[in-house]
Amino acid sequence: MGGALSSASAAGDCKPRAGQVSVYEHSDFKGLGATSSSGQFLNGTKLAPVGGDAITSIRIGKGASAELFSDDNPGGKSLVVTKNTMESTDSDVGHDSTSSVLVKRKTPDVIIPSQRASSMTTGIGTFTQS
Repeated sequence: MGGALSSASAAGDCKPRAGQVSVYEHSDFKGLGATSSSGQFLNGTKLAPVGGDAITSIRIGKGASAELFSDDNPGGKSLVVTKNTMESTDSDVGHDSTSSVLVKRKTPDVIIPSQRASSMTTGIGTFTQS
């Protein structure tokens, strides 16, 4: 796996489109930023201009997610990010400790008809089948 950034610039110009992820060197999506498309794996110089072990915040484009790793190629501890994160301090992988990033397409939750239940919990509440 490998890949190059789709774009790299000052954070104000660095915003992900659908299927992309942007990483930033400072909290609140400030400082240098880099945007990459799904299917790309970034580490070391491929994270430039932000760089490895320098990511603090991340924006997730529609239909995308990012898996952050504490080591290169991917390795070490990991964290899947599915929503914008203004400051990644609540994890072992995050603020100035992300060495590599795998950008993915987010797959929708699918319920297979043979897995029926009388009720289930979703992201927005509980659905009860009558």
